[in-house]
Amino acid sequence: MRFVLVSAIVAIVAPILGAVVAVRVRPWPSRTGASRRIANVSCLLAIGAGFGVVTAAIDAWQQGQGHASWLPGLVVGAAGAGLAGVAHGVRAWSGDPLDGAAAGIALGLFSTLGVLVCGGWVESLPASLTAAALAVSPATAGSAAAGVDILHDQWLYRLSPLAHVQVPPVQWALGAGAWLGVAVLSAVAADALAARTDARLEPGLD
Repeated sequence: MRFVLVSAIVAIVAPILGAVVAVRVRPWPSRTGASRRIANVSCLLAIGAGFGVVTAAIDAWQQGQGHASWLPGLVVGAAGAGLAGVAHGVRAWSGDPLDGAAAGIALGLFSTLGVLVCGGWVESLPASLTAAALAVSPATAGSAAAGVDILHDQWLYRLSPLAHVQVPPVQWALGAGAWLGVAVLSAVAADALAARTDARLEPGLD
């Protein structure tokens, strides 16, 4: 259950940070496009790393130092970086931090809780789509990385329809890689949008 709670918190806080903490080019007009993109990616990865450290610390506290693993922190941290990237990209597109935060939070909560709440529909979906939904959910992927059978947790077993259907194994590494890819692509897209906006507003800027 702790992975559901931690993932839900990340789904809310990470997009807010991604929408607010934006690396902009205006104070440093001489900075190259590559360095701006590296700065944006580094910023998003730092946000994800923070959530990863917190998740790993919670897992260590719950399971004890001898049974703790850094893998759940990697998975949840990657999701945090990806959600922050989505919020950052939407902010760059719309120009409004609230739009970015709202889009990131909506995606985060849907990816985290949607598969658990709508689990009864899983049997009617192709196995590949079910596997993808489980992989990108920070709750199911993080618990799988920790070796925890979250679907048979006593609370989720009572509340989630997903616990009562047959599902494929959770490919948590695939989910972590997908979220990191989202973070990188969002940073690149946000930089391109910001540079285009700056060029339009300040045509004389080199």
